[in-house]
Amino acid sequence: MDEHEPSVDGPAEATTAAGDRDPDGPRWGLGDVLTGWGVSLVASTVAVLAWVNLSSLPQEIPGVGFDIGYALARGDLGLAAEIYRTAFDFDFTTRAMILQVPLWLGLIGVPVVAAWRKGTSLRVDFGLSQRARDVPIGLAIGVACQVGVVLFYNAISWLVDPEEVAEPAREVVASAADPVGLVVLVAVVGFGAPFAEELFYRGLTMRALCKRGMTAGWSIVLTAMFFAIAHLQSLQFPALVAVGVVFGVLAHRTGRLGPAIWAHVGFNLTTVAVLSGLVPVAG
Repeated sequence: MDEHEPSVDGPAEATTAAGDRDPDGPRWGLGDVLTGWGVSLVASTVAVLAWVNLSSLPQEIPGVGFDIGYALARGDLGLAAEIYRTAFDFDFTTRAMILQVPLWLGLIGVPVVAAWRKGTSLRVDFGLSQRARDVPIGLAIGVACQVGVVLFYNAISWLVDPEEVAEPAREVVASAADPVGLVVLVAVVGFGAPFAEELFYRGLTMRALCKRGMTAGWSIVLTAMFFAIAHLQSLQFPALVAVGVVFGVLAHRTGRLGPAIWAHVGFNLTTVAVLSGLVPVAG
C-alpha cells in the first residue's frame, strides 16, 4: 500500500484548517450509511410514483399505480420494479432516469456531504483516488470475475438455470434498443453504477464498519453481503457477494477505490458487451 494512502483499517483523521490532526477523527459512520440507503430508497420511490402519477399509463392500465404503491408499502422494491417493468414497455433511458439515477442521490450524495461536513475529503476519508495502473489491472480483474461467475453458474446448472440467472441483465440490455439507449446503458451501468456503488459500499460502508472496531476481513464480507442484498436478486446473490469481496479486498489492500471501481467497470461492461452482441460468444 502506498505510504500516504489511508487503509480501511484506520480511516485518516480529520484535519483542522491549520493542518493539525483532529484528535476526534472524522465523525461520519454507520448512521451515514443508513441515511444514504434511506435517501436512495426514498428518491427511487418518489421517482417511480411521480412517473406513474404524471403519465397517462395508469389510466390505460387500471390498478398498476395501486399495485406499485402496495409493493412499495410492503418494502418490496424489487416487486415494485418488476410490476413497473412488466406493465410498461419503456426504453433504457427512461428506466435509468426513473429506477437508477435516483439511487445515486444517496449513494453519492451522502458520502459527499459526510466528507464535507464530518471529515476531510472524499480521497482522505473514503479513498477516492486512483493511479494509472488501476485501470488495466482493475479491468482485467473485473473481466476475470465475470468469467468466473459464468463458469460457476454453468458448473451448477443442475441446480440453477444459467439462463434464468442472466435474464435480469439480458432484459436491461435489451431495453437499450437504439444507439442513444446503448450509450446511456454504457454510461449508467458501465461507469455510473460502479462509481456510485464503490464510493458508498467500499468507501463509506466498509470504512464505517472498520471505524467501529470491526476487522478488515469482516468489514469486507459484511459490506459485500449488504452490496448483494441491495441488488434484490436472489439467484445472483452468491456471485454478487463473491465479486463484492474481490472489490473489498482491492480497496483494502491498496487503500484507494480506483482498483475496485475499475474492476466493477470491467465486470459490468463485460455483461453489456456480451449480451448486446458487441462481443460474440461461441456456442
